[in-house]
This record gives sequence, structure tokens and C-alpha cells, in this order.
Amino acid sequence: MAVSADAEAVEALAGLFRDFCHGGVAIEPTVQPLAEGGVVVDPEQPVAVRGYIPADGKERIKLRQLKTATDHLSFVRPVSRLSTRRVAEDDWAHAWKQHYQVLHLGRNLVIVPAWRRYNPGAGELVIYLDPGMAFGTGLHPTTIMCLVELEKRVTAGAKLLDVGTGSGIQAIAAARLGAHSVLALDINPVAASAARSNVELNRLQGIVQVVQGTISSSGQITPDPGILGPTVLPPFDLVVANIIAGVIVEMAPGLAAVLAREGVLLASGIIAEREQEVCRALQEAGFTVSETLRQGDWVTLVSNR
Repeated sequence: MAVSADAEAVEALAGLFRDFCHGGVAIEPTVQPLAEGGVVVDPEQPVAVRGYIPADGKERIKLRQLKTATDHLSFVRPVSRLSTRRVAEDDWAHAWKQHYQVLHLGRNLVIVPAWRRYNPGAGELVIYLDPGMAFGTGLHPTTIMCLVELEKRVTAGAKLLDVGTGSGIQAIAAARLGAHSVLALDINPVAASAARSNVELNRLQGIVQVVQGTISSSGQITPDPGILGPTVLPPFDLVVANIIAGVIVEMAPGLAAVLAREGVLLASGIIAEREQEVCRALQEAGFTVSETLRQGDWVTLVSNR
């Protein structure tokens, strides 16, 4: 089965498909080929989301539930009607991976699906990722904005905090860009486990530490800061919080508490209609919003202390 939608709806659709489907979810953006190989995403064009429901006697119920969920999402984002066709399970077990291509972002970042071979060009920084494992494939506008900003702002030897790490893509990118140490937090145990696997896939365990946890409003790392190694204790030179507006508002004082005096906060995952609310919370916490980035209905705020 498949639906197509704008880029802003992709992560929500992928989450729905994971709830009902079996054997991975395929996300197929509209891409433009590059002369040197690989592709670059065209963010203005629709993205296809595909999944497989096995014929186990419960498929009609699951299809009906998934159709209802996608129909509800279509009230707030452009989402097509759910289409279906019959395929052999063995075919799907391999076919969904074909929809993931090598993806180029920013100047030098390259996201490579774990099962594909890729020979990096001069200066390219490769992130190997299993997109079927968790959240954060590099396709969502907020993730793209954060990755592009990281490429501009991570300096050699920097200490970085990634709150709501998802698949670990931003933490891995920071390590590839020269960060000395990265603490990646996610409250979701599935996401934290997937991030650890992706960190291991990239052989970056010595730089990136993944912890199931979050930051409190007072700046405490919960639930257990005692498990942190000395290289990932605050203060941090750069903090990435690609979450949602409401959480950023609640977390703003804590983010200020763990950021170094000259540090930079990238606050993302903010829907445009809540931008001012987040700006006020950041300013009340002592931040100065220095730059506002937009892609579609999504906003990323660059802030300094």
C-alpha cells in the first residue's frame, strides 16, 4: 500500500505505517540525479510512503484502520488516498529497500542506506543509516535544516548535545563534522536503541554516547546522569533540539542551563503557527534569536546566549 504527501507529513505517515505494517516502511522522495552519482531531494515535490500488511486474516481490519488514520491526517496536510495492491511477502522483504537512494545534503554530507555501497568523493562525509529502524531519515524539512546548519557551525573539538536524537542522524553528522564528543538523548526507548545501532554502524561509539533520557527544565539530564562519561557532561558548545514546539517551550530554561556562554542552540521541529510562542520562551530563558530558517510550514530558530 502507498500514499503520497508533502514533505511535512512524511514523518507522521511513516509513524502510522510502522504501527500497522510489517517488514519496514519505504519513504520515496522526488529526487534529482547528480552527475557524480546519488541524488538530491526536491523538497517541493510529493513524497511516497509505502508499507506491507501480511495476509494473516487481520489485513482488512488493519487496512481500514490505516485508511482512517491517513484520511484524518489529510485534513491538515496534503495526503493522497491510500492505494493498495497484492505482492508476495518475499518480494516486499527486498523491494522496500530499493526506494532508498544515496542522499546528498548541504555541501559535503551524504546519507547512505546501510545496505548500499558508496565510494565517497573528495571531502564527502558519509553517514550510514538504517532508515527502517526509527525516526529521522534525513527527509523531513526540520532534519534537513538542522543538518545544513550543523555543517556550518560544528567546529573541530566541539562538544554537542542532541535532544530528541531519533535515528541519531544529527549526532552522527556532528561527529563526522569534527565534534569531539556528542551526547544524544531520546526519551523513546525504540529510538534510543536505533540510534545506538546507527552509531555503531558508523563506528562512532568513541565520540557519540546515546542515552535514553531528556533534559529537565532545570538542566538536569534524566533519568540517570550518573551513566554519562566525563566527555559528555555539560556545558555544551552546540545544542540541537529537533523536537516539537511545546517541548522546546517547557525545556527552554534547561537548554540554557546546559549551553556554554558563547554556545549556539538550534531549536527545530517548530510548526510556523507556534514560532512566536517558542521565541518568547527562548527569550525568557536568556536566549537571543539570531536567525530564523523556514522550509514550508516548518521553522528552525538559531539562538545564542
